[in-house]
Amino acid sequence: MGTVFRARDLTLGRDVAIKILKTNNPARKSKLLQEARAQARIDHNNVCRIYEVGETNGEPYLVMQFIDGLPLHRFREDLDLSGRVAIIRDVARAVHAAHQLGIVHGDIKPSNILIR
Repeated sequence: MGTVFRARDLTLGRDVAIKILKTNNPARKSKLLQEARAQARIDHNNVCRIYEVGETNGEPYLVMQFIDGLPLHRFREDLDLSGRVAIIRDVARAVHAAHQLGIVHGDIKPSNILIR
């Protein structure tokens, strides 16, 4: 779908993740903006924050909170039952925060859950 880069926001002095989508499809670009606006409305500790959305050289991009962690699928076998339950609890709370705003994620999977 795209490429994610770790970058430094020199103005605010923080690391960010920049996701550049490889698409020229106007419908896909519009969907990206719609999704970014929806996600930016969610204020929850377990939801990645969106800082900016735009387009450069015809390619849409998102600037997001950088999460220094690994996707769940990389180490889920190493977790004991209480660790797994804690992660599912936190994910459920984040999804609930989205649902309270009428937002449906649509792609919840271990590779989209980052663990710090």
